[in-house]
Amino acid sequence: MQVLNQSDSDKQALSNVAKAYITQLEKGDKYTELPTIGLTFTNFVMFPQKQLESQVITNYTFLERHQLVPYPEEMRLVFVELPKFNKKLRQLKGMADKWIYFVKNVGSMKSLPKTLANDKDINQALSIANTTSLTPKELELQEKKLRWLREQKDNLARAEQAEAALEAALEKAETEKQAALEKAEAEKQAVLKKAEAEKQVALEKAEQTAKLQIAKQMLQAHADIAFIGQVTGLKKMEITKLKE
Repeated sequence: MQVLNQSDSDKQALSNVAKAYITQLEKGDKYTELPTIGLTFTNFVMFPQKQLESQVITNYTFLERHQLVPYPEEMRLVFVELPKFNKKLRQLKGMADKWIYFVKNVGSMKSLPKTLANDKDINQALSIANTTSLTPKELELQEKKLRWLREQKDNLARAEQAEAALEAALEKAETEKQAALEKAEAEKQAVLKKAEAEKQVALEKAEQTAKLQIAKQMLQAHADIAFIGQVTGLKKMEITKLKE
């Protein structure tokens, strides 16, 4: 809140948001997700430019100077100029109007109007605003609580990362197990197929040997070669070779 229109009011607002930005970091923290909004209420008209003369809330972000390309919205400066706000209680719409009305008129209020008192959001905002009236000891206690909450949030994030890593490891182990089972089954089938093929070859070899033995015995008994072929299924050339 700025009451007096000083020449360096704009620099004070920028300094405040910069301090708020850097104080979010604890030692060892990474520069990620540090959005900071500097909200400044002024009891004077800070931006008298014609295009802004009726605009109560002004919102500033970083832009590239020539092409006006926006910089990642990590820091924002928002100004609320109270003299430009002239709404009556019955005209208020939304939380922003109610909050601005309260800030502008709180000095003349004997009690909080029902329109404001029954609003959950503005009561929460008032609770946050009340920290400015805390004693140094109370402020230190609140900072400890906020630090504890950040630590719990970090611990939860680490626990979730550990759980995700464990799930990934289990999934990998299950995949490797399944691959090993499939490989073992493939190797088993290959061994069985090879054994079956070797068995078949052995049977065929034994059958051929038996046929040759029978044919040899029939030749010794002076049986006809054609008859021997009919009995054994051997070819004439195979039978003739037995005579040699």
